[in-house]
Amino acid sequence: MAAQLIERALAEWREGERLLLGLPRVDPDHETVRIEVIRLRETYQRLSAISSDSHDQIDECRSSIELAHETIARVRLRKEARLQRSPG
Repeated sequence: MAAQLIERALAEWREGERLLLGLPRVDPDHETVRIEVIRLRETYQRLSAISSDSHDQIDECRSSIELAHETIARVRLRKEARLQRSPG
């Protein structure tokens, strides 16, 4: 179970980094995604270091990953909507 969560944290972290690269620094969402990327990196590191019987910590990490996923998905949708509205 913890191994799957580690993989998910890594996948979300990478997704956040890819999204961050496509956002201009002046975009209001840039800082939001940057913070989530930092949190995901820390969550990944924490999960990699804890034992599988640390249920409370694992649950906390799972919640952190879910929140980051939701934030990144919202920002991605806003970015895509802006691209569709832009001329050219």
